[in-house]
Amino acid sequence: MISLVSIIMMTALLQAYAETPSEEWSRVFDLPEPRSEIEAESIGNKIYVAGGLDNMGNPTDTLFIYDTVKDSWEKRATMPRALHHAALATDGEKIFVIGGYKEGWIPTNSLLIYNPNSNSWSFGKTMPTARGALTAEFASSKLYAIGGYSTKTETAVEEYNPSTNSWSKKTSMPTPREHLTSSKLNENLHVIGGRSAQGNVGVHEVYNPSTDSWKTLEPLPTPRSGLTSSVLGEAIVVIGGESRTKTFSENEVFVPSNEWISQKPMEFARHGLASATVNDKLYAIGGGTAPGFSFSKINEVYYNTAIPEFGYAVFVILVVSFTIVIFCTGNRTLVRGFR
Repeated sequence: MISLVSIIMMTALLQAYAETPSEEWSRVFDLPEPRSEIEAESIGNKIYVAGGLDNMGNPTDTLFIYDTVKDSWEKRATMPRALHHAALATDGEKIFVIGGYKEGWIPTNSLLIYNPNSNSWSFGKTMPTARGALTAEFASSKLYAIGGYSTKTETAVEEYNPSTNSWSKKTSMPTPREHLTSSKLNENLHVIGGRSAQGNVGVHEVYNPSTDSWKTLEPLPTPRSGLTSSVLGEAIVVIGGESRTKTFSENEVFVPSNEWISQKPMEFARHGLASATVNDKLYAIGGGTAPGFSFSKINEVYYNTAIPEFGYAVFVILVVSFTIVIFCTGNRTLVRGFR
């Protein structure tokens, strides 16, 4: 029989879980310098933020690295060229900076590769289509550069193979977009939101690299551009963005059942910000607080146990804890019975 003590202990565990915030935003150590139109990627416990516009509207060549454990920033080797509106991606070992605009808002086709171990940069083969305000992701050891703006709003999808240092063209994205975002979920690339020639869109198109094909899913509830996204648990968290008249603090989460869920918004509405996830937390970094040219140092961190995977993990912990309590209590009861 379960003792009164075990029931009380389980009740206390459940009460503690119920009283623990399941979703929260909090401020952590800010970027060393104001930035906008940046991207970020994480390797291990560190987040890499490259380039962007400074508070004078100039392109930068800085590389800042945020240590999520120490809550501190450091500046590392500068990029070979100053860029803004570039895309960042990682293969888990190196950081790849793709395209972007150089001084004078001239689109580039450069591929810059940062090696954290040697704190050094190298050049990869140039991308076929020069463009900025694009997005990029790695899938199955290949890099995919998607959309953006050159002399027009782009649909281009180009694949980079690091092992051969070569590019190849893939099936174009159905909807031309720039200032868009993307995240990889189960080896598929979810390309979300952005700006078309007609204005902001909530388009949600998914690219399957293995079949070189696209499909359309439920659109982002709040159309916006200059937004960012990261995978948290088993879901895609889409935050921030802008329109012509406002910046967005919206936090909309896509779960694999093809459903969008509105979650707690950021404390600071921003566009042109960067995001990355480390240890079940999403970091929202920099970006402009007003539409157009604006900049900030803001660094917020988001945690949500209600997102699929985290809720299950907490449940498992509670079940295991309760099992241990029952086992220990039962053993004591048996010992007393044999006395």
